[in-house]
Amino acid sequence: MDFETAVSSGSARATEKIGEAIGSLLRPGEVAGLSGELGSGKTTLIKGIAAALGSAEEVSSPTFAIVHRYCGRTALVHVDLYRIRDREELADLDYDLLFDKDSVSVVEWASRFADVLPELAVDVSLRHSGPRRREIRIRARMDESRIGLLAGMIGKIAGAAVRGKPSP
Repeated sequence: MDFETAVSSGSARATEKIGEAIGSLLRPGEVAGLSGELGSGKTTLIKGIAAALGSAEEVSSPTFAIVHRYCGRTALVHVDLYRIRDREELADLDYDLLFDKDSVSVVEWASRFADVLPELAVDVSLRHSGPRRREIRIRARMDESRIGLLAGMIGKIAGAAVRGKPSP
């Protein structure tokens, strides 16, 4: 089932909590894609995903390293494609080896290479909507029970019921 919703975040902590909600529902082998301008909160969201997967490690953006791996109950592979210029450079990374059945993978700037990435269980876009506010759009492709849990958790964080819609 596909589901799409948007929520506003007024703090780094709220963005991290939204990441925790998403991360708590991701299963090994699934991939989440993130997009958004610089400073929009992608790495902050991933901090929450890592926490939900049981990692106590400090999460940082792998902009220069390209890939960070965090250990937890489920391993998290954090990929940042910002500095990757083209498909040839992406192929040089052996990027397909970053997606395995035992880890959750989260890809920043996923929209730049959407046609060559694995199917996304969750696609998140973040944008500035004010000096300290972010609009976070979440599109999830997962079973109906996980969609319901995600909507409920995000609604609790946002302080209102989340009204999503099936997406095409």
